[in-house]
Amino acid sequence: MWDKYAKDYGAVPPDKREEYLENTYVEFTKMMEDLSGQHREMSDADRINEGKAQGQKDMKWAKEHPDKLPDGEAMGRVAAVLNNSVGTHATPEQRARGQLMMRDMVREFRGQDPTTGKPKGPG
Repeated sequence: MWDKYAKDYGAVPPDKREEYLENTYVEFTKMMEDLSGQHREMSDADRINEGKAQGQKDMKWAKEHPDKLPDGEAMGRVAAVLNNSVGTHATPEQRARGQLMMRDMVREFRGQDPTTGKPKGPG
């Protein structure tokens, strides 16, 4: 399922990527709620705003608590688990597409330009 969106994402023009990432986020949150049986009645705009608020909160926390962030070894263990579980069911191309879209989605919800990672805003 994730790869379908990631594959399509590669063909999205740069000026439409933010919208695509937001729409994908909305669809995935709804799907995960349906799978868990915990559907929330809220607008798509509220879902996006909630996701962006959480992204900003997480980024702020990370800047304020760098000593509590996982080190390289811990991140390596997480990557190994993902690679050896979820990753075994995906081709290298699927993993690469998924990683790119996930990186860009995280950036979008943190208030960064999805492609460059630079902060969005005036100027």
